[in-house]
Amino acid sequence: MSSIKNRFAELVCIRPTWVRTLWRRSERGMATAEYAIGILAAVAFALVLLKVFRSNGFLGLITQLVAKIISTILGFF
Repeated sequence: MSSIKNRFAELVCIRPTWVRTLWRRSERGMATAEYAIGILAAVAFALVLLKVFRSNGFLGLITQLVAKIISTILGFF
């Protein structure tokens, strides 16, 4: 049984050099593409947040929230 297991391990681990070269080449540009997609997603999210923060409704909600927090804190004293 151990000889079959050893032979299988040899078949799985040993690759010709051209296969290793092709495998490395296929992985070459993936990190750059992933970074590009991540940057685009971050910029899109930042633009959405910027649009939300600059709206008048959001400013009104934040003002009401701060006023309610202050009145609640002052109500305890």
